[in-house]
Amino acid sequence: MNVVFNLDISEKSFFVIHTPCVDSKQLPFHVLSCGHFLAGPDYFTTREGMDNYLLVLTLSGEGYLEYADMQVTLKPNQVFLINCSLKHSYRTGSCGSWEIEWVHFNGNACHEYYKLINEEELNIINLADSKCISKYFEEISQTMSGNYLHNDVKLSMLMTNILTELYMSKLNPIDNVRHSELNEMLDNVISFVQENYQKKITINDMAQIAHLSKYYFLRVFKGYTGLSPYEYLINYRINRSKLMLKETCLTVEAVAYNTGFNNTNNYIRHFKKIVGTTPLKYRNYWIT
Repeated sequence: MNVVFNLDISEKSFFVIHTPCVDSKQLPFHVLSCGHFLAGPDYFTTREGMDNYLLVLTLSGEGYLEYADMQVTLKPNQVFLINCSLKHSYRTGSCGSWEIEWVHFNGNACHEYYKLINEEELNIINLADSKCISKYFEEISQTMSGNYLHNDVKLSMLMTNILTELYMSKLNPIDNVRHSELNEMLDNVISFVQENYQKKITINDMAQIAHLSKYYFLRVFKGYTGLSPYEYLINYRINRSKLMLKETCLTVEAVAYNTGFNNTNNYIRHFKKIVGTTPLKYRNYWIT
């Protein structure tokens, strides 16, 4: 591991280091260290090759982060999650002070949550209020007082809560002045899909319902639902087809036609990909 740092922090700052129990290594998350820093103008860290993840919440002041070919200024109520094995650098911003809460952690579920929050590039999450996340940080530091398995289980739960809150905040961004209006537009699209799923529906149709350009619609719809418009449409059709398979005697071909699929093979392919089995096996499972 390569690391260079200058710990320019006030006496009110603190950090706690924790060694998880051996049995806790199979938990979704295990916490390694956490802290609350009131950093001065000369605070910085540059590192690469550290086998864990870092979550940082800015409480006040300003920070600056370089990560994955991106340079980001960090403001209060903003959170970032990075993989410390990749080269990164963060420091106090131009205002000369930066108050942060942070946690280093690892575990079996880290990579999946990292992908959910960041997707293909670093995603800075804006919080309407950081009190909830800050409360979790406080609980984490208090729970790290002893190397007991029940403490590690609680720490894993707290990390799950934090990362889930951040993912939900990502799906409902607060930094868009049109947030409420956009939600209403996207709800209209969802209602349109649910009422017309048996018909041919295109991305252009959905974008027109939302009164948005196609490419902007694609981005905000995924941010709102967690799925692309096409994925949402296919998933909704599959869910409707599952009801038909369980509650009617329609053939698989008829079910495909009645849920908007253009041919049976296409329907079976999507069904197997999403459900993990074929429509016929799914039906037989529920009948028996």
